[in-house]
Amino acid sequence: VKGAQRYLLQEDADNRFALYLNALNPGNETKPHDHTTWACVAAVDGQELNRVYDRLDDGSVEGKCELKLREEIMVEPGRAIALMPTDIHSIHTTGSVPTRHLHMYGLALEKLDGRMAYDLESGTVIPYNKNFMKPSARA
Repeated sequence: VKGAQRYLLQEDADNRFALYLNALNPGNETKPHDHTTWACVAAVDGQELNRVYDRLDDGSVEGKCELKLREEIMVEPGRAIALMPTDIHSIHTTGSVPTRHLHMYGLALEKLDGRMAYDLESGTVIPYNKNFMKPSARA
């Protein structure tokens, strides 16, 4: 990842209501993924393009998926995004300045072992945390 760090700012004792600061340089992106909990993202600085997808298949074939882009939302100062547990999105940092965004989750990311990553090209689904998530730094 091209200059990216996630800082855990606060979480409740039961790992609920976890607040992070994501610090990303331009040029970073994530695989489309879900969270299995609600999420809210608000910008402090910079732009984070969120691509939100609809899942077209019913999930009955393990490891396979079909996604279609539903909308693009530019999270920037004055514009936030809220995601439900089954929403699928990807993050793309655009522009020329670093991004500093607050991410609030109903459960700490490190506890979300069931969240999945979706590959648009191959139509496959794999565990997100195990394959793509690096540990959060403590603020």
